[in-house]
Amino acid sequence: MGFVNYEVEGAVGVITINRPQALNALNSQVLDDLAAVIDGVDLNAVRCLILTGAGDKSFVAGADIGEMSTLTKEEGEAFGKKGNDLFRRIETLPIPVIAAINGFALGGGNEIAMSCDFRICAENAVFGQPEVGLGITPGFGGTQRLARLIGPGMAKQLIYTARNIKADEAFRIGLVNQVVPQEELLPTAKKLASVIAGNAPIAVRACKEAINTGIQQEMDDALVTEEKLFGSCFESEDQKEGMEAQLKALGNLGVLGTFVGMLTDSRSFISYPRHEYFRRILCNLIGQWVENGEYPADMDFLKSLVRDISYNNAKAYFGL
Repeated sequence: MGFVNYEVEGAVGVITINRPQALNALNSQVLDDLAAVIDGVDLNAVRCLILTGAGDKSFVAGADIGEMSTLTKEEGEAFGKKGNDLFRRIETLPIPVIAAINGFALGGGNEIAMSCDFRICAENAVFGQPEVGLGITPGFGGTQRLARLIGPGMAKQLIYTARNIKADEAFRIGLVNQVVPQEELLPTAKKLASVIAGNAPIAVRACKEAINTGIQQEMDDALVTEEKLFGSCFESEDQKEGMEAQLKALGNLGVLGTFVGMLTDSRSFISYPRHEYFRRILCNLIGQWVENGEYPADMDFLKSLVRDISYNNAKAYFGL
């Protein structure tokens, strides 16, 4: 759609600001296109969004200086409100939004990245709020979100000096969560988004609401917010299925834990040829079961191994 592309992969949506000839700078048309794309996101099907910029050089290089250069005071304020309203919509979407930052994230680019739930960036990323060098202030939330993310002192230093920082420093001060090679940026973002999308959607949404609301409240009020959202998750299908699956897994792990406990008992090792080798393989197998959420169907056989353990039987059972 115009300067903004949107594609869906499973339960993950990828929004790409696509104006590479202008380093993906934000003018009124880009903001309108982005708003239209967000309007079209199916929040019943999509569980996580990724926001990125087209090309390797720039995420979003900032607001369009050409458009801003002729604005009156009233027009400047209206332009700031247009960006702020849109970025606040991104920030308050019920589903998480990950910023995948490639190249420049300056001015409005840094501001839109900060409106996302968290940020990962490529090694070539550059961040900054250069507005005072242009005779203006940040206008799309930079003075507010940057101070909340990295602290007022560091935010003031970056804004007052208009200094750009590279990816490693952005990571050091907590502006981004992770730095990856350029070619791994989108795959990393998609993997994170898939993990989030695989979790209970009601719970993920409630967590986002609890954090976003609570961070603006006094602690006592924030805890009440959390309690209400915690309670809202109960009696949902997500909660019932999730807890039933966990209880079943814990039951299976109880048997496995007893089995491994016998194997790690030095007195039990005496009768096992190559017991250390066997134990390592068994522990690896158990790790795979836990990671994949899949366990051997014949749990009774494991119980019999605990009662009357036999290395040869165990080897046969595990295909060793």
